[in-house]
Amino acid sequence: MSFKDFNGILLVMKGFLKSTLFLFLVNVIVLAMSIAGGGLIYMVYCLCSNSIAGENIKLFNDVLFIKGMLVFTPFSLCISGIFLVFYIIRHKMHSGAIVAVYGILYAVSWLVLMPLTIVLEKEFNRQLNSQNPVESLSSGYFRTLSDDSVVYYSRANENGSYDGLKIQNGRAEFFSDCQIENNDEDFRDSLVKSDMAMGKVVSFFTEAYKKLCMHGKRAAGKNYLWWMTFSSLGLALLGCVCLRQVSSWRILNVSLVLVFYAEILYFNFLCYEGKLFVEAQTLFAKAVNGFPGNMFVFLCNVLVFAFLVVFGIVVYIHNKNKAVPFNSYTDDF
Repeated sequence: MSFKDFNGILLVMKGFLKSTLFLFLVNVIVLAMSIAGGGLIYMVYCLCSNSIAGENIKLFNDVLFIKGMLVFTPFSLCISGIFLVFYIIRHKMHSGAIVAVYGILYAVSWLVLMPLTIVLEKEFNRQLNSQNPVESLSSGYFRTLSDDSVVYYSRANENGSYDGLKIQNGRAEFFSDCQIENNDEDFRDSLVKSDMAMGKVVSFFTEAYKKLCMHGKRAAGKNYLWWMTFSSLGLALLGCVCLRQVSSWRILNVSLVLVFYAEILYFNFLCYEGKLFVEAQTLFAKAVNGFPGNMFVFLCNVLVFAFLVVFGIVVYIHNKNKAVPFNSYTDDF
C-alpha cells in the first residue's frame, strides 16, 4: 500500500469520525431543546389549567417542569430521528456507515432511553401521589359546568363544599354545604377553560399523542417482549432514512420523509385505537394466541421497514453513478 493510499484512508476515517461526531451532537442538541421546551410548555399549560379565576398565576413550578420533561421525552426521542434524517439530507451524507450510526442512535432511543423514561415517569408520579390539598374555587363568579348548568358560588367552605345558586333548564335553586363535581380532567375552573382551551387541531394531536403513549406504557408495564413488539413502530420510522436520496432535490426528499413519518405514526395510532383493520387484528390475535402485543401492527411495521429498505437499495443502485463519493465526509458542516 502506497503512502498516498494510506493517507486517503486516513482522510476518509477522519471525515467519518467528524460526521459521526456532528450527527451525535445534533441528536443531543435536538433532544435537549425539545425536552426542555416540552417541559416548559407542559408546566405553563398545567399552571394555567389549574389556576382559579381571581387568583394569581404562578410563573414557575419545578415539579411540573420535571414531569413535563418526562412526559415529552418519548415525543422528543421520536422526532429526533426525523431531524437527524433532515441533517443527513442537508449535508448529503449518503454513506452506509453514516446510516448505520443513525440506526444505532435510533435503536438506543427506542430500546433503552424510551422504556427507561417510562419507568422514571411512573416512579415520579408515584412519589407525587401524596398530593397537596386541593385549593377551593373562588366565590363571586358564575361558572358553566359540564352538564350545561350554571352555578354561582357565594362561599367556599373549608371541607371543600360550597354554598350558592344553581341554574339548570330555566330553574334556579339554592344549595349549601354541597359538593359540585367538575368532570373536566384538564381544567379546574370552567372560567379559565373558556379562555385557555386548545383548538380542535391542537387537541387532536395532543390526544393522539397521549393515547399512543398510553399503549406504549401499557406494553412497557408488562414485560420487555411487549415493549419490543410496540417498538416495531420505531423500526418502521427508522426505515424512513432510506428515502434520503430518492431525488436530487433535497426538498422533495425532506417532504417524502415527513409524509412517511406522519403516515406511519397515524397508521399505528388508528390500529391501536381499534379504528382500522379491526377484523384483521382480531384474526391475528386468535391465530397466534399468546403473542406479546399486537401481532398485526408488528408485522405491518416490519413490512414497512423491509419495503423502505428494499426501495432505498433500488434507488441507490439506480443512482450509483451519481452517488456522493465516500470521501465526501469533508463537506462543509
